[in-house]
Amino acid sequence: MPDADETIRSQLNADSVGTVVTIASKALEKWSTSRNDPTVLRGVELTWTTPGGGTETGFVSAVADR
Repeated sequence: MPDADETIRSQLNADSVGTVVTIASKALEKWSTSRNDPTVLRGVELTWTTPGGGTETGFVSAVADR
């Protein structure tokens, strides 16, 4: 069974904005259920490759709330 980092990396390689939204949302959910302060993770900045080959950047909070 792959570890969480491998799973997230493979999902990110799908380079879909929908995938990034799903990953950010699930990360926040798991972070919170592990009794961590969600405001810490919400302030992390993500950068991902768009389907057109460019990049986009956004905070976990904004991405998860799309």
